Amino acid sequence: MFRTGFACTAVVLAALTLSACNNDTKSAATTEAKASATVAAQTTATTSAAAQPGGTGDACTEVGYEIDLAHQLQQGQEPSDPSAAMLRLNKFRTSAPTEIIAPFAQVNAVIVGHLQKKGEDQINSDAANILLGKLSTWKSAHC
Repeated sequence: MFRTGFACTAVVLAALTLSACNNDTKSAATTEAKASATVAAQTTATTSAAAQPGGTGDACTEVGYEIDLAHQLQQGQEPSDPSAAMLRLNKFRTSAPTEIIAPFAQVNAVIVGHLQKKGEDQINSDAANILLGKLSTWKSAHC
């Protein structure tokens, strides 16, 4: 949804730029009003995506959330709503970029296992840290 809003904003800004270049008779007030409307539309689209329950769906944001959550758990801090945290991770897992879907899903499983207190806790394992390193590397390269 964020990408769609961003793309729409880019198209509107391009159209405004072209129309301003092609028509020198427009008043500054009209051009300024259109620019303000475009900024308002962009802000609304960004706010709507960020305010969605369960995360934004943006890969950079969601990968960062998983990394931060894992680090918090490693330090003994629990999320205020573990069910919401698990739901957010599971929701994004289905749409994660293909190059990170495996490490994202594996870290997700470690986090869920830790939060549900099932099986051996792997949150501080070397394997979890290697997976977090892969996610951090991807985030550094793409965000």
